[in-house]
Amino acid sequence: MARGIFLSVWLLALSFFSATEALPAPASDTPYQMPRDLSDGLTVGNAADHGLSIDALNAMAAARQSDSWQKIDSILIMKDSTLIFESYHNFYAVGRRHDMASITKSITSLLVGIAIDQGHISGVDTPIYTYHTDTPYSDYFDEAKRAITIEDVLTMRHGLDCDDADDTNMKRFRAWLRSADRMADILSLPMVHEPGTHTAYCTMATDLLRPVLEGATGMSVQDFAQSALFSPLGILNFGWNETDPDQLGMGYNGRARPRDVIRIGQMVADQGVWQDEQIVSSDWIEQSFTPRGQLYGIDYGYLWYSEPYEIDGRTIPSRLAMGQGGQLLILFPTEDAVVMINAHDWDGKLNFYDFVAQWVLPAISSDRRE
Repeated sequence: MARGIFLSVWLLALSFFSATEALPAPASDTPYQMPRDLSDGLTVGNAADHGLSIDALNAMAAARQSDSWQKIDSILIMKDSTLIFESYHNFYAVGRRHDMASITKSITSLLVGIAIDQGHISGVDTPIYTYHTDTPYSDYFDEAKRAITIEDVLTMRHGLDCDDADDTNMKRFRAWLRSADRMADILSLPMVHEPGTHTAYCTMATDLLRPVLEGATGMSVQDFAQSALFSPLGILNFGWNETDPDQLGMGYNGRARPRDVIRIGQMVADQGVWQDEQIVSSDWIEQSFTPRGQLYGIDYGYLWYSEPYEIDGRTIPSRLAMGQGGQLLILFPTEDAVVMINAHDWDGKLNFYDFVAQWVLPAISSDRRE
């Protein structure tokens, strides 16, 4: 178990903050208040009606107000598919989007699953070269690179000479962001392992899935994501990192309202179903969390993590997406709860595992209710 994971993981991103309509946030430094019903597709309710401890929720809110956790920008909690807690800080409000950093990778995974469900892609064993045979990049694929499959990219077992943990101060990643041809730069990396045999976290490699999705669906990633995932969930303004449409970032800097991302988490928690509509197959959800290796001591599936939390001698499993700076989307299946935390801890000094274990879980745990 890696208690320091959120302190040390190199989930690379840059911070782009985008404001939409600045609706006032629920008061976050006063006693518990039920989230407001904004008629945005989320069911809201009072935590007490769901058997939760108001005292524990107030204690969590007070902890966030302490000097130690001032970099937390928002906390949202869903219980029994109902939004029961919502607080914003540091000039954020319910209508303002936050940088989701590498949570974007987990959204990309869902898009791949939907494309497979819809028959656009035959399966994860399809080589990514399949979508480059008639592109200017075909010459970059030597015999070793032609063996890289969609699954190899989803599981970070691509075999390329790329490991973000070795990228001091993100120098390579920042240089790559300035490149005029990021795809060429990725494919120019040498192979140092046989695909599917070694796990190495590489944000750049996730962009290999963009031509797969666009080639398979005949749509831009933005259009496919909106029609197949976001619109069915009522998400209208997800922002991709798209300074150049031909270099869309698949693994970093997605911008969205926390309310929108937590509904993605609830859909995943409900085995791909949202308001009685199957958005992505339950089989894909289970495959996404089936461990194929470990990153930083945490089980890793298809761009999603699985990690146990410990509280009072009890092990509570979690499924999560996470990104640099303290972006966390955590599913707690045994508690029927989904937690969304956003922060701006860009220097990586805070341990969010401890915040969740010490303050969030006591507020939502089935063993801690009043």
